[in-house]
Amino acid sequence: MKPIVYFRPSHRLALLVCLFAVQTKAQSAPFVGANTISLSILLADQQAYEAITSVLTKQSIAFVSTENRLLIRSQNNSALAAKGLIFEGQLMLNAGIVELTGRVFEKLNGENQPSYTRSIPILFTKGRNSIQRLAFTYMDALAKQLQSALQGSITYKYQVNAI
Repeated sequence: MKPIVYFRPSHRLALLVCLFAVQTKAQSAPFVGANTISLSILLADQQAYEAITSVLTKQSIAFVSTENRLLIRSQNNSALAAKGLIFEGQLMLNAGIVELTGRVFEKLNGENQPSYTRSIPILFTKGRNSIQRLAFTYMDALAKQLQSALQGSITYKYQVNAI
């Protein structure tokens, strides 16, 4: 009796390559291309919002509340501002999952005043001095501060339309 599905050796190799090439939904360490940081928490949403706003206030990060998210923005005294960058992100909280994504704006000097017009999506890259990596490090440090306040676990993932 012949097997129902028979994989030729070349098919097996192609299948293995496909399995390893596809990123999993979430990983416990940053990977190249990761643009979203998730925290799994056990707190109720209201308690989580209180802890999040406390951390953001202590870090001097401006925030505005919308329907189910907080829009956040780094201030002029942040580590990124010294490099001419401003972080803008969003923190979404839904059923015990906090997701943090963002973009960074680069200062482009105009004729009279500097303006922030170049928008760069944040993601983990190999280059340690790239703008995206610096911004991801800033976002990761914020996520770790939130992790200690929320007592949750961090995972990293790629999200198609992060922000």
